[in-house]
Amino acid sequence: MGLTPKDVENITVNWKLVVETVGLQEAGNLLFQRLFEIAPELKKKFKLFEQTYDEKEKREQLQKHAMTVMTTIDVAIGKLKEQKLDELSEVLLDVGIAHHIHHISDEDFAPVGEALIWTLAKGLGDRFTGDVKSSYLQLYGVVKTCMLPGVEKGLDGVPVPIS
Repeated sequence: MGLTPKDVENITVNWKLVVETVGLQEAGNLLFQRLFEIAPELKKKFKLFEQTYDEKEKREQLQKHAMTVMTTIDVAIGKLKEQKLDELSEVLLDVGIAHHIHHISDEDFAPVGEALIWTLAKGLGDRFTGDVKSSYLQLYGVVKTCMLPGVEKGLDGVPVPIS
């Protein structure tokens, strides 16, 4: 479950471009728009869609969640850039624990990863090369591996070492 130095460079350099050109909020909006296009059944995992909010309030709540997700990704990529891999593993475990109550399954990760890759491709345009995609797919594998103990076991989950 390792990322090469080239992967880390691809991820951090291109993430910075996404943040600067698209912005965290818009990237988050794109991610969830795409997620619900390809996996509309995942809407039922979001409490905001169960509530009797009006459409404007649902949109605002989803935008707030999208920003939280993208900020968490930003923090995680910062930990990766700084080579604080133990801290990165802890952050990802905490995210998994937070998702435990929503009954997220192993299978739910695939459409989220697909939506993330789509969002990055849209945000980076021509800069989203095969190497960049490969690096982000590697990273998403690490994310999933580190989140799953928290998703599956809640507070009983333990961090997974990242090498």
